[in-house]
Parts: sequence; structure tokens; C-alpha cells
Amino acid sequence: MSLNNISWEMFPDRGQCLKNRTIKIKDKLIQFYFMTEHDAESMMPPFEHLRVIEHTTNMHDTFHIYILHDEGKEKKFPIWERLEKAASNDKKLQTYNHHPFHLLYNYESKVLTGINTDKNEGYYYIPSLSDRPYYEKAAPMRMIFHYWAQAQGLILLHGASVGFNYKGVLMAGRGGSGKSTTALSAALAGFDYLGDDYVIADPNGKTIHSLYGSSKTRWNAEKIIPDIKELAINRGSEDEKGIFFLDKDKGFNIGKSLALKAVLLPVITGGSETCFVKINGTEALMSLASSTIFQMPGSGKELLSEISKLIKDIPQYRIMLGNKPEEINEKLKKMINQLQG
Repeated sequence: MSLNNISWEMFPDRGQCLKNRTIKIKDKLIQFYFMTEHDAESMMPPFEHLRVIEHTTNMHDTFHIYILHDEGKEKKFPIWERLEKAASNDKKLQTYNHHPFHLLYNYESKVLTGINTDKNEGYYYIPSLSDRPYYEKAAPMRMIFHYWAQAQGLILLHGASVGFNYKGVLMAGRGGSGKSTTALSAALAGFDYLGDDYVIADPNGKTIHSLYGSSKTRWNAEKIIPDIKELAINRGSEDEKGIFFLDKDKGFNIGKSLALKAVLLPVITGGSETCFVKINGTEALMSLASSTIFQMPGSGKELLSEISKLIKDIPQYRIMLGNKPEEINEKLKKMINQLQG
């Protein structure tokens, strides 16, 4: 399928989406539109900490996302069927980028997302919402938020962020590096939590903003999070990772934004003590850029430049993780408190 064969009109009628919810990131409003109230309840848990009851007369400044599915219907969405036929296990991701239109189809999750930055609109489509894989339940619509953030002069980063006393750290690294486990453990210890896998960064304001109030953590993290199986909303027999929704009502400090004061690269050592080793900017830049570009199809040089701007003059450390959660959190809190405010 070529770009010439794709148009915004190929998506379903947005008039089907009658239920809405609004969230705010930084000073920007994003409005979700759902087909049913049940759909809204199913999709909103990762975003509840950002939800606002706010009406604005400047609706052209609000970004609109339409969530659609075909549950209960016999026929699938035509463009989805075309992409499904063109996809395969060898070509799981299909992307089409032609500004202002961006499209991503994931053969594995069956999710089709589209965004038109000129129209301030995004679409999220899957044949069945109830069949979403665990990572889509925890962190949906990543591609939409990637291009939305880019249009706002922001970055959707593959990284974790926690903080204390209004100061935040950004943890970077590929899957398995320990950033999610460290972030969730810190959240359980009372730290401000912005995210464990994806956050939004403002390179000009040197600020990190929360996107998802959720966490995805490997089941074998029991040494750091002993109650992992009790806290997760899913089961190890079903999914590769545990899903957690960090609800304020359960005592978590879910933040909305923090000033970026340091970048940390976690390393699982198996040792008994946690320590910090100062590193140069290139190592942190490459870690953040490579994992983010890998996670966000279609990103490239511009993203590298913006990440470089974000972490310029920000201290960077390798955090050598011990095997005792209390000790890790104590050292992390002390380190954050010592950072210049």
C-alpha cells in the first residue's frame, strides 16, 4: 500500500464516539472520544491522574483522539484488513509518514493508530478492545503521543522518572536495565512518580511530564518488589510482565511534572550496595536516543537533537543497583536531595 492510497477519510466515522474524557499535559488539553462508557472505563486507567473536568472555548487548541473498535460487528474496518493482509511475522510494523499524516499498524497487537497534526486529530483502532495485549493496556497510543509531542516542541521519551522535593531524575536504558523496577520500587517508597517506561520531556524548560500512571515490570523482580504478584492487575501465566496502575487513592504520589536535575543509567550488578558513578554526556545521550528511536518508528535526527538539548548541562550518572530495595531508595533519595535545586 502506498502513501497515495491512504487518506484521513479512510478512518471510521468519528460520530460513533459519543463519550469523552479530557486530560491535560503541561498546559495542553487532550480529549478522548469513546464509543461507549465501558470503552472509556477500560481505556482511561493509565490517564486518570491527568484527567480534568474542563471545558474550553478554544477547541482548535485541543487535541482530539477517537477510540474505535468493531466488537459486536461482523465486518472489520477496511483499511485495517488491507494492512493486516500486507503484514506478516517478518514485517510486524508498517509505518506511513507523510506530514501531516502518520500511520502505524502493529501486526502483533492488531492496533492501528493514525494522527493528522494539521487537523489536531488522532485515531486509535483495534478490532476488539478486550483483546488488547498487556502493554497496550498499560501504555496505549504511544505513536499518537509521539507525534503530538513533536508538534508541541516536546519529546516522548523511552525512560522512567521519579523525584523528590520537586526535583526529578530521568532513568534511561533498554528493557531489562532495571529502570522500571527501580521506578516502581521508588513509587512504593513514597517518591513522586511520573512513569516507568514513557514520559514526555520539554527540552526548553528542562522538565519531565507524566503521561502514564502505570507500570510494566518483569515478574522476576520479586527481590526488589516482594508483593509484585499481589499488586499486579494481571497474571504471570497470561502476560510477560505485570501491569500496575498507581492510583492516588492507594497512597501513591503520582506527579504531573518535575524539574529535570539528573539522568541515571541503571545497571543491575547483583551486589549488595548501590552507588553512583558520574559519566559523560555521550553515554546518556546514546542510551536515551537509541532506545527511544527504537520504540518510536519514524523518529530520527530531530529527536537526537532535542534529547541533546534536554540533557545539556544536566549531571549524568550510572547507578549501580544493589539488591536491597530499602538501600536503593535510601541512596536515591539522598542523591536527589543533594542535586542543585
